[in-house]
Order: sequence, then structure tokens, then C-alpha cells
Amino acid sequence: ALATPDRPLVLFLDDLQWADPVSLEVMKSLVMDTEDSSFLFIGSYRENEVSKTHLLGKALIDIEKNKTVITKIKVGDLKKEYTNSLVSEILQMSPHSSQPLAEVIHRKTSGNVLFVLQFIRSLFDEGLLRFSFSTKRWQWDTATIESKNIADNAVDLMSQKISRLPKEIQTVLKMIACLGSSIDESTLRLIAGHENAGKVNSDGSTGHAIFYEYDDLVGSLELSVNAGLLDCISTKYKFAHDQIQSAAYNLIPENERGLWHLQIGNKIWTSKGAEQEKVLFMAVVQLNLGTMFIKEKEQKIELARLNLRSGESAISSVSYPLAASYLKAGIKLLDEKCWKEHYDLTLKLYECYAEAEYCNGKFEDMEKALDQIFAHAKCCGDQRRAYFLRIWALGAQEKMKKAIDVGLNMLAELGEPFPTTEISKEMILEDFSKTKQLLEGKTDTDLLELNTLNDDVKIDTMRALIILSFFANLTKQKIVFFLVFRAMQISLSHGICKESANCFASYGSLLSGSFDDFNGAYRFGKLSIRLLEKLQVKEFSHRIISTVYGLINSWVEHHHASLNPLKAAYQNGIRYGDIQWAFTSIQQYCIHRYQCGNDLASVEEDLRKYGKLMTEFKQATVLKYCLPYRQAILNLMGLSSNPLQLTGDAMNQENLLNSALERKNINLVFVIFSQCSVVTYMFGDYDVASEMADKAQYIVDRSNSPTYAVCSHTFYYGLITLLLARKTKDKRWEGLAKNAIEKMKNWTKFAPSNCEQKLHLMEAEYAYFLGEYEIAERLYDSAIEKAGINGFIQEQALAFERAGMFYFEKGNVSKASQYYGKAHNSYLTWGAKGKADHLLRNCPF
Repeated sequence: ALATPDRPLVLFLDDLQWADPVSLEVMKSLVMDTEDSSFLFIGSYRENEVSKTHLLGKALIDIEKNKTVITKIKVGDLKKEYTNSLVSEILQMSPHSSQPLAEVIHRKTSGNVLFVLQFIRSLFDEGLLRFSFSTKRWQWDTATIESKNIADNAVDLMSQKISRLPKEIQTVLKMIACLGSSIDESTLRLIAGHENAGKVNSDGSTGHAIFYEYDDLVGSLELSVNAGLLDCISTKYKFAHDQIQSAAYNLIPENERGLWHLQIGNKIWTSKGAEQEKVLFMAVVQLNLGTMFIKEKEQKIELARLNLRSGESAISSVSYPLAASYLKAGIKLLDEKCWKEHYDLTLKLYECYAEAEYCNGKFEDMEKALDQIFAHAKCCGDQRRAYFLRIWALGAQEKMKKAIDVGLNMLAELGEPFPTTEISKEMILEDFSKTKQLLEGKTDTDLLELNTLNDDVKIDTMRALIILSFFANLTKQKIVFFLVFRAMQISLSHGICKESANCFASYGSLLSGSFDDFNGAYRFGKLSIRLLEKLQVKEFSHRIISTVYGLINSWVEHHHASLNPLKAAYQNGIRYGDIQWAFTSIQQYCIHRYQCGNDLASVEEDLRKYGKLMTEFKQATVLKYCLPYRQAILNLMGLSSNPLQLTGDAMNQENLLNSALERKNINLVFVIFSQCSVVTYMFGDYDVASEMADKAQYIVDRSNSPTYAVCSHTFYYGLITLLLARKTKDKRWEGLAKNAIEKMKNWTKFAPSNCEQKLHLMEAEYAYFLGEYEIAERLYDSAIEKAGINGFIQEQALAFERAGMFYFEKGNVSKASQYYGKAHNSYLTWGAKGKADHLLRNCPF
């Protein structure tokens, strides 16, 4: 981290009222995504220029809604004594000697700092304030100064000053003001020279040129520096104050400003030697400000094309607000005949604009653009990108059923209909058998060397199948089997494409989660990555990595090994604008960290930080999967008023559960019940723990559950049922416990580093239940040892605790005390202070 307690960081940004959308998003991200007291952000802006509808005003409202504390300090005018201090400092006089002059200046300027500085400068320039070398003192005429007129505001004052300069200097300052607050040498060379320079007045007639040769430009800039209007830093000229820029810009008649921007934009775009891709944004910004003066239709179409290029470039740079602004400007340049006369350009502009607004989370604006595409597209093929965006947007808004329905309709149009009747287990097994027959006898090499799929319709079909399987898997709908199997069948029968890599990974996740074929799953996971490397599709890699490391590899490899790939998948998804997959990857990363026993405070910080980004991008579906985990962590850390409920800073248990049930989001229901069972078990409410665990298990038994979360749930479910079996002697609990142990035994064969400590603790509790105390002692110690070796501190802490309880109930208080002490220390090491405190409060001895 850049900001640490021993190295705090202060960031100050001036003139925020002029900040562009992307800069404001960066500012919001910095301010909203950290609660680190080592970082302080300070920003300044002109309050009279910022309303609630201003970009900065909206950003400040968002920040305050995020419960980020903003301290506002209004900087007023200088009092008399401070005005005198400033005057005495500037003139190198004693405060006593400067006081008469300072009083006059304060009366004329009301203490406005800029007014004071410029007023002193004007007095000197006009000879009303002069230095006498004979007396070595400053001299002035108070009466004359009193009678001197002064503008009502800083902009008018500076405009008066600039208007007294030579015309060439005025023109150069106006031109720079059109470009922004500064200009560097490379931009100066772009606008230098008379070639390709237009001369226009507000009525379009020939007039006075605004461009000069390079040396003349530099000469005017240097004179402006001497006049105190510009600062020169290396080869960059910057207005000495934002009000000077405003003053220069205001000297351009309002009805001519668009013409100035248009001339400057054309000059930049057509300058000799200009690398067009480097000056594209700069030129298009200027041209867009002058669109009202573009009369020729072809010129408007050409500018629309430039806006499309700018928008696509901004999307590639993950600058979605900026992209949307360019693309929207391009659309505004089109007329009512655009779909007929410029079909390809119009379609592309609306597609890209819809994508940008999807990434911005502005779904209503996205839908308006999609409606245009569906209304005017010439064929189904031209509607497919719009279909994909609509499906992703529906899914992001938790409208998964509607997203799947839209996708199934699209697949039917593509010639791939799916059953509309209730899907039975027999139907799934039949389609699975068909897929296995196509795979029979094929080696890894055979699969990697399948023919390339070149049929556009089949490729779009593959894309739709993969997207729909993503949402069907989230909601545990049985249609996911048919979607993945159909994608496999197309790849095996017609050839492979980049979507086939995703298809192999999804097939692997079903093999592990629903058919207990962990070796087969691992094989197809590795195959998907090899196919990805063969096809060299970096823009797609995060999807495959998210599936392989999020759903498959932990059934074979150490769970910790998934962390770095999942973090990289998130970064890659963001880089390529694949928002939903990116946030799915980071969600998996955070949850894996929790399951690995990483420091709870650090995991909670990540969940909170990325949760805010998910909220910002309106990715509600992915966000809600994070909430039960974050609230469980807060409970364990002791940061919840009621540790037995998932209600607190992260979520409200009843509200989230009702929402998940209403939307039939079964996977989210499972997560809520499973995490409820964890916290109630850890804090000693075993009756509620059994109820929650039973409900979670009900979902597991009736759906495909290809995630490591099922392994964690089975571990706690086994411990809960074993404890109740020992307390109640109820055979039902014993039967459920034995089933859980058998599952864990099977998983331990494939992933011992993840499961053996879990299995040994469950077996220790079962031996305790059976009265096999020596075996129980050995298994408790083995669970503790294996958890330490494999790096699961939370499971080691739990094993210490359960062993301590075992020894206490057997009457060995001394040994029980040792194990309880180690449990307490381990919970503290994990960061579970709430649990550690609970252990001390409820210690039986």
C-alpha cells in the first residue's frame, strides 16, 4: 500500500469543477474504497459553479451516500489584517507602513485574493504604485486609487486586463483556453502554422485567422508569462489561475465559440506529422464542441465515425463514461435516414453505446439503444450482440429467469431449441450419455486438434450457450446440463472455437459437482487452459480461469493455489470490459480467501472494497453472493451486535433471504443457510445451526453444486450432526453424520491438502460419539497437525476447541485448558476476536 501509518499520504486536487467524468470516477474510487486513516484526500472547487446536477455535485452525493465523511471548508475572502500581511509581503514593507495602502486595496477588492493580486499588478502597470529609488520607498496616491474603477468579479477583471494586450496575444490566449488549462509543446506544434487553418466569422464568412507560426506562438506565450497570465514549467504553459482561463474564453463571443473549437479540432486532426491515434481524443473533443456549425452531411458522418473510433478506444481502455460520451455524440450527428443510408456505422454506434452504458450500469440508456437495434437491424445476425448485452444486463439485475428465457428464444432462432417440459434426471443422463459417446476414444491431443469452427451461426450459438450456462449455474437450474452438453456436442461435431475453451471448463465443473468425476473434471479444466493457449485469446482467458480455479481445481489441488489466478482473472476481465465475469472472479477470490483461513480483517476489507465496486457497476447478482460471507466474517470478528444472525453492516438476513426466495435464486439461498449454520455453530446455538444446515443440505441434495462451498458446508454439517447425535442419541443425526463423513472420505482421496484435516476432525467427533476415546484423541491431534501443515488456521482453531471440550467432558481439565488456550490464540491469529471472546466467556472451567 502507498499509504501506511508510518508513511501517510495526502492527495490534493485543485479545480475539481473542471474534472472530466473519468477523473471523477478515479476520485470516487480512491475516496470510497478505503477507510485507511493513513490516506487523506483534499479537493478544491468553486462552489458557485457546482450544482447538484453538475458532474462533481453528483460525485459528492454518491460519496456521501456511501457514508464517507466529507469535511467541507469554505474559503472566504481575506480579512483586512490578512490583506495587509499579503501586501506587506509582496512589497517587502513593514505591516505598519503598508497598512494605508492595504486598507484601500481591501475596500476595492473586498479581500478577494485574486482581485488583490491583480489590483496590485494593475496599480504598478498604470504607474499608480511606483518605487522611488531616491527615497527607497514605495509611493502611491490614495485618492487616485480610490477613484479607480474595478470589475465586479475576477473574470471581468482579467478580461479587462487581457483585452488591453496586443491582438495576437489575445488570440493565442483564447485558443489555449479552448483547449483547456494548459498546452504542451507537442500540442503547440499541432496548432502552429497557417496550412489547413480556416478563417471564419460567426456568419461563416472569411475573417481573421486564429493560427500563427510556431515561433510567433511561443513569443506570445512568453509575453503572457511576463504579464503573469501564464506559468511556464519546462515546455508546458499553464494558466496562472483558472479564472484567467475563464476570462480568456469569455472574450470569445458566445455565438463564435463553437467555430473556434471546430477550427482547432480540424487543425489538430489535419496537421502534418500528427499521429492520428494519439491526437484522436483531443481532436474529437474540439470537433464535438463545434458540431452546430457543421452544415455538410458528409462532414457530420465523418465526425460520427471519429466518435465511434474514440468510443471503441475508450472501451478498450476501460474508460466507459468517456466512451459513452463519444458514442452518444456520434449518434446525435446521425439523421432520420441513418439506418438506411449509413447502416453499418449506425449499427456499430448503437452497439458500442449500449455496451458502454451496460458497463456503466446505466441499463435504461442501454435498453433504449438496444430497442433501436431490434427495430432496425436487417437480419437476426445483426441483433445478436444486442441479445447478448440484454442477457448480461438482465442477469446483472438479478432477473436471471428472464435472462435465460431471452437466451432460449435466441437459441431457438439459431436452430437450437431446448425442452420446455420439466427436466428429469433421466433426460439429463441421456444427454450426458450422448456427450460421452462423442468423447469416447478421444485423447487430449485429439480434442485440441479438432477442426476450427468457422460457421458464424454456430459460433453465436456457442456464445449464447456459454452465457446462459453461467446464469443457469448461478441459480442451479437443471437446464445448465443441456446447455453445457449441447456446447460440447457442437464442438465435437462441428469444430472448436474460443467458446469451446469455456465449454470444456464448464463441462469439467459439472463432472466434479454433479457426477463426482474429479479426475475427469481436472482433465477438462487443464484442457480448457491448453485450448486457450492454443487459440491465443487473452480477452477470454479470465472466463476459463474463473471456472477452472473457482469451481474445479480445489477438488484436486490445494485451495490456496487458486487465489493468484482468480485475482489475475478479475484484472483481465476489467481490462477487457467483461464486467460480470470480472466480478465473478473477484467474488470467488474473496470467498476462497475466507475458506483458506486468510486474515479475516483483510478478507473483510476486500469484500467491502470490491462490493462497493459491484454496487457502482450495478452488478447486484454477484454482489449478493458476497454479503453472507462478509457478514459471517464481521460476526466472527466481533463486529456484530448479534453474532447468531447474519444481520449487521453487510446485510439483513431476513431481507436478503426473502429477496433470494422471491427471485428463486437457490444458490444464494444455499449460501445464506450455510453461513447461518457456521456462525450459529461457532457461537453455540446448535439447534438453530442444525436447522440452517438441514435447509442448506436440502438444496445440495436436489441440485448440481459444483463449488468448494459444498465441501465446507459438509464439514460443518457433519460436526453439527455429530454433536447433536452425541447429545440426543437420535439415530437420524448419526445417519446424517455418517453420510457427511463418507463424502469427506471420498473428497480426501482427491484433495487431501484441503480435506484431510476436516475428515480427521469429523472422525474424531464420531469416535467420541462411539466411546472410542483413544482413537478420538489420536484423530483430534491428527486434525490439528494436518490443519497446521495445510495452512487452514480456522480449522486448526476449531480442532483445538473441540479437543478441549472432549478432554473437559472426560474430566481432564489440565489438558482441556491447554487445548482451549491454543484454540483462543489460533482464533485471534485468524482475526476472529468475536469467536475468541465467546470461547473465553463460555469456557466451562
